[in-house]
Amino acid sequence: MTVSAGEICLSVSLSEQEAWDLAQFLKRTGFADFRSNAVDDGEAYPMQAVTQMIRRNLEVHGINPKEPEASFTDQFFDAVFTDC
Repeated sequence: MTVSAGEICLSVSLSEQEAWDLAQFLKRTGFADFRSNAVDDGEAYPMQAVTQMIRRNLEVHGINPKEPEASFTDQFFDAVFTDC
């Protein structure tokens, strides 16, 4: 896959247990967690969006601790997801 200018492609090797642990963490992390670590909502929303992308990538690899709920955010990231 070619990465566009201004983009990076992350690749990390995880054991299956590590992947499940990360997926569980992402499942339990909500906007309040991001907001408490951000300077404002404008910084918190993109942080949450990036974790959604990671969660989607885990799902593609069969790591899904819950069935995804069809939300606007999920539909948006389905459209922009690419595998590198």
